[in-house]
Amino acid sequence: QTGSGKTFTMFGPGEDEAPAGRAHEGVVLRACREILRAGDARRAQGLEMEVQLSYVEVYGMEVNDLLRERTTVGQSRVIGHYYAAQGHSAASVNSLEEVHHLLEKGAANK
Repeated sequence: QTGSGKTFTMFGPGEDEAPAGRAHEGVVLRACREILRAGDARRAQGLEMEVQLSYVEVYGMEVNDLLRERTTVGQSRVIGHYYAAQGHSAASVNSLEEVHHLLEKGAANK
């Protein structure tokens, strides 16, 4: 499936590849923006909540934590329709800038 557009769909074009702007964002940034917006709305109503981001990849039979320099956190044993990971990192995020930073960190560990 090389070259089929999976990374482009999830993350959008790279910084050096295309125009900037929301119209070209991938699914991940769009979803994170909506989650953060919903969190802000809940906090404005007086509710306490925390948003955390994890970044793992399934590579062959391993599940790797890309926020911890590709530390293996599981084997790809499928439970239902989900891959199981244990011990992966989860970083609190409060802004899209923090999301960008963590995604860049994870991409560098691929």
